[in-house]
Amino acid sequence: MPDTNKIEEFLQKLAPCIERGELDGCVEEAVRLAGEMGVGAGEF
Repeated sequence: MPDTNKIEEFLQKLAPCIERGELDGCVEEAVRLAGEMGVGAGEF
């Protein structure tokens, strides 16, 4: 079962990138954040 708090924290950190509309850059940022936070693709 996914760690909801960890996913919410991930999305909050990624929100500024998404709000700027730089979606290509957001992919790289999402990968970096996920690695830092230890969030795997299976959790999403």
